[in-house]
Amino acid sequence: MTGLRLRSDAAAPRGGLALDRDGWLRLALFLGVPLFIGFLLGWLRAGATVSMSRPEAIGFILSSTVPAWLCYAVATALLARLTARWPSPLLVKLAVGGVVGSLLSAPVLALRRALLDLPGLPTQGDLLTTVSLLLQYNLTGILTWIVAGLMFHHLVGLPLFGHAAATTVLPAAPGAPTAGVAGVQGRLPAHIRGPIRLLAASEHYLRVVTDRGEAMVLYRFGDAVAEQPLASGAQVHRSWWIAREAVAAVRRSGAKVTIELHDGTEVPVSRTYLMDAKRAGLV
Repeated sequence: MTGLRLRSDAAAPRGGLALDRDGWLRLALFLGVPLFIGFLLGWLRAGATVSMSRPEAIGFILSSTVPAWLCYAVATALLARLTARWPSPLLVKLAVGGVVGSLLSAPVLALRRALLDLPGLPTQGDLLTTVSLLLQYNLTGILTWIVAGLMFHHLVGLPLFGHAAATTVLPAAPGAPTAGVAGVQGRLPAHIRGPIRLLAASEHYLRVVTDRGEAMVLYRFGDAVAEQPLASGAQVHRSWWIAREAVAAVRRSGAKVTIELHDGTEVPVSRTYLMDAKRAGLV
């Protein structure tokens, strides 16, 4: 599932689970954050736990934060997969995933309330009212989920839900490439120049991913594609070009073909470019 896997390379070695840097970061986001929040609020005996002992308060709040948080993560990952062919900002995915996840968490939290003999959410027998109350109840959790996801992505550089590590936007102009360096490589910071793994058009800008990093530059997508060696990869969509070395997996569902890259990005292959992708060995 996009964004949820713990290891970004092929497989963990025998004898245990091996985590790379991104794997540890994902573990911290998906499990460490809700554990920390639950422990902190329980230690402070916040809200309804004011009359409980600290161990009781910590257990009580963890039984809510961890299941709800995991529902946010699962819902966002499913959303990212279902909308892979329609790129959308990470903020939108996190927000919608949080809302859907809060609805998915309702049965889990209802079971928790039943087991702990807690009162349920007040309802008036109206489905819309019940959903509204549920979202209000989860509002703080949803906002925390959004902020945590954006922080891990933009501040720590964690590839998340189909979005590679946060990009650098260069104040480049069409007539001002780096002296002595031709083409799109001349628009890249020197420290990330190298073999190009991915080109993705985004309005007037171009996202360029190399084997050393990535940047967002002002450059024509068609010109950048024309500069790539024919044997290195192929254009698979009107706004995507992929190098063969960037491909981690290929998924087919009926006539739909999707390429998953090593950083977790999922790229749709349009019918127009399917034969080009096959000739280049991408699918």
